[in-house]
Amino acid sequence: MSRLTARGHQVTAPSWPHDEGDPAELRAKPPGELAALGVDEIVAHYATIARAMDRPILVGHSFGGLFVQKLLDMGIGAAGVAIDPAPAKGVLPSLDALAAAFPVVSKWNAGKKVHTMSFADWQWGWMHTQPVDEQRAAFDRYVVPTPGRIY
Repeated sequence: MSRLTARGHQVTAPSWPHDEGDPAELRAKPPGELAALGVDEIVAHYATIARAMDRPILVGHSFGGLFVQKLLDMGIGAAGVAIDPAPAKGVLPSLDALAAAFPVVSKWNAGKKVHTMSFADWQWGWMHTQPVDEQRAAFDRYVVPTPGRIY
């Protein structure tokens, strides 16, 4: 964001619905509404934001990439960049994606709960090549609760 902003672009990176706010506070008290959140609700949230902008260029990674594809399919956005997008419904995910999701989906009744990734899972799945102080700083800044369901 800072790179594009420095070049004069208007940039926004809105959170998923119910994940707005301080990550530490959200981890301490996860919003219960997250448990029912799915792709359709998230895409509708981003559609509202994007429609209020003048010809936005949409960028997303993982599930964000899938959301970008869905928004473009709806005619929203001037262009889009989907970085390593999550597979759409009906397309099998990679083994790495399944392994990363296992700590969530392996819990009893996970699909009806809100899940917060542990620091150990964050280290293994996302930051294992970085120094521990950078792992901790990124965890504290970015990790927020998420629905425990498979999309």
